[in-house]
Amino acid sequence: MTAPLRAWTYARVSTTDQAVEGTSLDTQAQQTSDFVKAKGWTLVEHIVDEGISGATDTRPGLDQIMGACRDGSVDVVVVTKLDRFSRSMRHLTNALGELDDLGIAFVSVAESIDSSTSTGRMLRSLLGTFAEFERERIVERMMEGHRRVVSEGFWRGGPAPYGYKLIEDPGGTKHTKVVINEDEAALLRRIADLIVNQGHTTYSVTMLLNIEKITNRSGGLWRHSNIRWHLRQAHLTGRWGYQHQGEWVPMSIPTIFNDDEWGAIQDAIKGRPRPQRRSRLYPLTGRGRCHLRCDCGGNYGGKHDASKGISWYVCGRNAQEFGPERCPHQPRSFRTGEVEQATISALIPVFDSDYLNGLAATYLSQVGDSGGDGDEERRRKIARRLDGLHDEKTVITREQAKTGTLRFLHDAVAEIEQEEVVLREQLHDLDSLSQLRVERDSLDDQLAVLAEKAKAKLSNLTTEEMAEFFDLIELDLERVGDHRFEGTASIPIPPEGGEVWAEGPRDLSPRPR
Repeated sequence: MTAPLRAWTYARVSTTDQAVEGTSLDTQAQQTSDFVKAKGWTLVEHIVDEGISGATDTRPGLDQIMGACRDGSVDVVVVTKLDRFSRSMRHLTNALGELDDLGIAFVSVAESIDSSTSTGRMLRSLLGTFAEFERERIVERMMEGHRRVVSEGFWRGGPAPYGYKLIEDPGGTKHTKVVINEDEAALLRRIADLIVNQGHTTYSVTMLLNIEKITNRSGGLWRHSNIRWHLRQAHLTGRWGYQHQGEWVPMSIPTIFNDDEWGAIQDAIKGRPRPQRRSRLYPLTGRGRCHLRCDCGGNYGGKHDASKGISWYVCGRNAQEFGPERCPHQPRSFRTGEVEQATISALIPVFDSDYLNGLAATYLSQVGDSGGDGDEERRRKIARRLDGLHDEKTVITREQAKTGTLRFLHDAVAEIEQEEVVLREQLHDLDSLSQLRVERDSLDDQLAVLAEKAKAKLSNLTTEEMAEFFDLIELDLERVGDHRFEGTASIPIPPEGGEVWAEGPRDLSPRPR
């Protein structure tokens, strides 16, 4: 006894067909199952594609049936109508040809098509041609409808471009009209003014908008390319349209810029070169310096996000490849301004008049507190010795004139001149010390003024000046906890100035990012 054929049934509706009588999914399922039962076949599977056009070659349900046919699990495929299987003649021919090669029958209930016969195969080809013709006519009618909608000034479909919005037709039709979005148009006009009249570029405008937290339509950050693209669109001058079968169908929309304003924008965008990227200077690290280290063994490096306008110091052992050996501290990064300002705030107290007075006392310690009496006596002794050396050199010179040049007399003159040089240097040192004593009484007032100027300057350092200052004092900071840094530095005071700050800054506590 021959086993009954294994039948798979297929149903499909597109979004436009679901409301059409006779093509609903339930109707198709009932018709195909009744047909299979009447034939005495076994219904193995009923496959459905919902809301998919018959002109689409790839459909989940259809792909499932074709896969089962290739696996040998199907003997016959049953549909209610040929256009449920396909509306594309090319796809229908290829799919049914593959079923023929696999030895699988194809049945369309409404058209009484059975591919197991030659008549059925001819009929299915003819009906496939008509199905494709019907689809093409639907597309033509749809495109003609779009053309009529656009020519009447209505929006064909899709979102409105930036600077505009859609409203319902005041005339009561189902169509929409495009009008100006005042908020977006105002922002476009502001951007145009910044570029045309104030010398900005699209890059600097991007930074400005993001710093002011002005978002784009989707709520995200602005990009240079977004701003440039919007400003280059001719529809801002009221020119819009659609391409219809190779024909341009114009449409008038409200104007945001007139032709002269739009032309000036294009000239400004084209005429200004892209600014060169300039890496941010990181005073505490980077560019050959490393004033900021971490006790985990990593050095801090700078990281900058130009789109957000913010920078960080990040521990070098933050990367994923360090695995369990990553920096254990949290957070692993700090905003540059927080760390730099905390460091400067810890250094400002060093420049106090009392502190500088102590430094000056160290420098002037060689002056002593005994007054200038001893120095005056030393100066008189040096003067008497210089006079004696002068007399000796005069006697030797006269002796040379009488007897001729003698080697030992020449050497004696050289020794005398060398001693004179040493004595004159001693006199110069004594004069310098005397001058320091004279100025010592007014030194306190001078240092107080110097301290105030230093603190004021430290509070307003540029990034470059801050880097030079940290280099000058040989700042060395080390992170020793989640929010704690310790460091050393020294203020170089010639000729014998020493280390005057050795224990700060401590507990800077920058806020975590």
